[in-house]
Order: sequence, then structure tokens, then C-alpha cells
Amino acid sequence: MKINCFFVAVIASFAIGTTLLSAEQLIIKQEVTTPSAEIQAATFEKIPGVLKITILSIAPRGNRNFRYFIATTAPTADTKVVTEAIQKQSGIRYVDINGDIENQSTRFNDPFVNTQDYLVSPFMLGFEAIPANEAVLVAVIDSGVDYTHPDIKDRVAVNEKDPINGIDDDGNGYVDDYWGYDFTGYSEGKGKNDPADLYGHGTHLAGIIGADANNGIGIAGINPKVKILDIKFLNERGYGTQLDAAMAIYYAIDRGAKVLNCSWGYPKNGQFLREAVNEALAKGIILVAAAGNLNSSVIDYPAAYDGVLSIGSIDRNGNKSNFSNWGDRLDFMCYGSQVYSLAPHNSYAFLSGTSQSTALATGIISRLLSYNPNMSRTQVKSLFNQIAGNGSRDLYMGYGAIKINKLLTALSIPIPEDDRSSVNVVDTPPAPTPNTNVVALNFDALSVSQLLPFPNPATSSQIKIGFSLNKAAAVTLSIYDFSGSLRKKWEINGNSGYNKSTCDLVDDNGNTLKNGTYILVANGCTDSETAAARSKISILR
Repeated sequence: MKINCFFVAVIASFAIGTTLLSAEQLIIKQEVTTPSAEIQAATFEKIPGVLKITILSIAPRGNRNFRYFIATTAPTADTKVVTEAIQKQSGIRYVDINGDIENQSTRFNDPFVNTQDYLVSPFMLGFEAIPANEAVLVAVIDSGVDYTHPDIKDRVAVNEKDPINGIDDDGNGYVDDYWGYDFTGYSEGKGKNDPADLYGHGTHLAGIIGADANNGIGIAGINPKVKILDIKFLNERGYGTQLDAAMAIYYAIDRGAKVLNCSWGYPKNGQFLREAVNEALAKGIILVAAAGNLNSSVIDYPAAYDGVLSIGSIDRNGNKSNFSNWGDRLDFMCYGSQVYSLAPHNSYAFLSGTSQSTALATGIISRLLSYNPNMSRTQVKSLFNQIAGNGSRDLYMGYGAIKINKLLTALSIPIPEDDRSSVNVVDTPPAPTPNTNVVALNFDALSVSQLLPFPNPATSSQIKIGFSLNKAAAVTLSIYDFSGSLRKKWEINGNSGYNKSTCDLVDDNGNTLKNGTYILVANGCTDSETAAARSKISILR
């Protein structure tokens, strides 16, 4: 009965308009021809199943011969049918689902031991010997950054050309982007100029890369000369869309970023996202991306794109972290288990994931560019290949783990003695300064997390569901349509850690689930506790 009551609460929350209930969005790329964009939009809106067409305004960037639209479909519409109807219009280059993106972190309950031990691990020891001569602009494209945090505020890049006055002073199309920009919901016209972090993920990454060192408080970042460009597209739950991510990349290009940290993953080879990545690569920007946290052989995008450095996670013993994805697109490994860094509101926390290992790799790369600003992406990868140790690519470890001692030898930099004081690393959390909190994450209560369908969108008759439990529990998995009707339900006994379940995309009445978007709910239950997580499944056969 408790589980049934919780089902009611979940469905009621959908009805009040969370983003999980937003209708499917399709990105349309069309050649610029007559009729005008406005007339073409009106034509698109006449297609059955299309609720609304938005003309997407993108500054010319080599795509001046194309224009973009966002088609919002009805919840009951067959996405495949709508897509095929749009593709029949003249000049269509592609129609792509604006699917969900998720961050690549997971949490552990060890907040008071070995603070920043990764800095003195065999893989990172001596990093401070690499001279940091010049400032390097690194875009943290994520959930935003707490730019008021005392341990990062001096490292955050500001746009002096566009102060906050209600005017687009620099004429870049983004009003008052002094602190950066928030592309959350940009495809729905909701972009804004305040990229403050409401989730905590981006702040944590920024701290790993560039928290102020030797300032008497908190922690030490990898690069004391870095400037963090705060670009937000993940919402307060750590989710974003393909289009918003791509727009964030375009913004980073225009602001002159040299390195892009992409600690998130998209399960589909999205065309709109790929175009943005390709433009960044063509301009010589180094993209560093997370391999993913499902212990899967499939590397997420953008990490799987050619030219992007794909980073997996190792633990303190140098072994592949049990959550880290693997496969023939994996490049290098960095420490990503129980990493201590910044949290919003002048706080600190432990997080683990390929998100954290990616930020560590980004920090190392940015420090290399501070030392030698002329180093190219090809040279960085060649150097990492030289020092990682595997020689050839291994499915589980890529070319191997990045090792600082070998990096120093390759750069002809003397290896320093093991002096922990040089980086202000301590064995216990630093004493809080005024208004500073150390976040102790409590996982005693039952928790269901990382609820991820794969592949998403589903293109065959089956889909795999993955989820994490912090303790063993009975789990009920349910699929609802957007009217709130239960279409499919099944139960499994979940173990502590990551769990997987495969299901046929057929409802409990034997009917094949049609193309479209559905709500996935995982309810965990022990003798005394319940917990739940929810996600979204798209079907496009």
C-alpha cells in the first residue's frame, strides 16, 4: 500500500508541469530558401502532431546557409510519423530529437577522510612542479558555478565588456552575460544571464580544476592560473538537452575558451551537438569529456566523438572504478573516486564519477597550456599517450592512466620531493572559516539514484534500465504515458550498488508501446523505508 500511495504522489507531481512532462522537441535544420522562416514555421505547424514551432536564433557561424527550428510535438503524437512528415519539406538537412543529457557524478558517504588524497596519489604527486606561466580560459559547461564561493571567485572569468545594466553592450546576443550564461531551457526561450549553480555539480568540477591554492582556506585546484568560464545548461536536477549543450559550446567558442570541460553524457550521436563539437575542434579547442558511469561498453557523447578526449575513472589503487564506462572510444584514465572539492554556499563535498576524473584531466591540460600556450590538442594527446603506459588502447583502461611523474620527465621538469605542504593538502577537512560548511552526505536512508534507460531513445523492441541503490531493496519499475496511465510494471530484487534490468517495450496488455515519450519510475522498498527516482524514455523506431 505504501508503494501504491507513492505512485500517486509521483503522478501528481508530473501534473504540475515538471520538465519531465514537457512535450517532445525536434531540432530541424533547413537550407535557407524561400519562403521566409516565418512562413515555413507556419507550414510546419500544420503538420499533424506538431503543437508549436519556434524559430531558433543562432548567430551566423559557418551555418549562414541554414536555419533552425524547434518543433514541439503533442504528447500523444508518434514522433517517427511527425519526423517523416517534416523531412518531406524542401531543404531539410536533418530532424533530430532534442534529448536529455545527464551529469556524470555519483556520491559516497566518506566526507571526513583523506581530503584531496588524489593530489598526493602516485598519479598526481608533483603536479605543482609544472610552471603555470599564463592564464588559460577553461569553459566548465555544466550546472553553473557558485561564483561567490571564496575558494573560486577570483578564478571565475567575467565579461567586462557586458556589465549588468540591461543592455547587450558587447553585441553578442546575450544581454548582461557578465558572469557567463545560463542556457537551461534555451530551446524554450528561457536562457538568462545568471549561471549560478543550483545543483552543485559544476561548482565541484570548477574547484578540482582551479580552486585557489595557498590562500589559507579550503582546497587547492590543479591550475592557479586558470580562468573559469561559467556556462550553465544543466538544471537543478542535473539534466539538460542536446540543443542547450550545443548552444553552450557555441558560446564557449565565441568567448575564446581554450579547453572545454564536458562532464556529462548524451547516449545518442546527436547531429546538432556534433556540429557544435566539430566547430570547436576546427578552431583548435581541446574538448575533454566524461566516458560515463554505467560500467557499460558504450561511451557517451561527446566523449565518443572523434577528436574529443574521452576520460574514464580509476580508484586510488589505479584500477578502473567500478562505475566507469569502457570501450574502444576510451582514451585515458584519471582519478575519479571520492574526490573532495567545492560545493555551493561556501561548502565542500565528496563526489565520484567520470565527471570528476574529466575535471582532473582538464586541470592537467590547462596547466600544460599555462606552461606552453602553443601546445595543440594533437600534441597533448601524443604526450598523454607517451606517459600513460599502455602503448596501445585497452578496452577497459584506454591508453592508460595519466601519470604526473612521467609527464614531468617527458617535459624535462625535475620531479620534486614528496612534500604535501606545497599544495596545502591535509588529512582531515580544513577547519571551517566563517560561513563555511563541510557537507557530510548522509546515505543511511534508502536511496534510488542514477535511473538511466539505455539506449535512449530506444530504437528496437527492448530497453535496458540501470539504477543505483545504497542498500538492498525490492524495486518496482513502472512505465507511464503522459496521460498518467500505467502501461507496464515489473519487479526485481535490487542489490546494493548498480543494478540493471532489461524489458520488452510491450505494455502489460501485450500491446507494443508506440513511438513517443514515457515516464519511467523506480520505487525501492525495504521493510521500513521507501525511495524513488524517475526519468524519461523516448521510443523512436
